[in-house]
Amino acid sequence: MTLLKVSGAQLSYTKTGEGPVLILVPGANGTGNIFKGVAEELKDRYTVVTYDRRGYGDTVMDAPLPAEAADFNSHYRLTVDA
Repeated sequence: MTLLKVSGAQLSYTKTGEGPVLILVPGANGTGNIFKGVAEELKDRYTVVTYDRRGYGDTVMDAPLPAEAADFNSHYRLTVDA
């Protein structure tokens, strides 16, 4: 596990393989381990990066998530996860 310091959090991420970078963004469960099998298959052609989104898995929150993060219609998650 490696941590990347970003605004309000330290994102837990893994990087494997060689080649062009391919970032796999987790959906509902919020953790990058869901892509473990896919990353293994792609590592010979790509540098595969997976991560745990804010509030999930091994990511460390330095500030609480705003209330709007729970709103399905909010653009908060799209903005910060991108």
